[in-house]
Amino acid sequence: MIHTCLPSYINADPIMGQIGTEKQVDKIVVDTDESPVYTVFYWDEEMQLWVRVRGQSGDQPGEFDLGSGNEITLGGIGRFTLKV
Repeated sequence: MIHTCLPSYINADPIMGQIGTEKQVDKIVVDTDESPVYTVFYWDEEMQLWVRVRGQSGDQPGEFDLGSGNEITLGGIGRFTLKV
């Protein structure tokens, strides 16, 4: 089970999902008019998870190994797509 929390000013409930196989991917889209936005992920520590982030213009700010830290900071205004 994967669980992510967005800050309260985004007015979103916590997002929960499941990834059952190594090749399964889940997508979270965040639209924000404030910056920065901190996304925090919680999961079963037996899993090794990566998140790929794309910005509104399609640029790819990076790939993040959640084993190195469970928080990703979205530093801008607009739409971000996070693929877990």
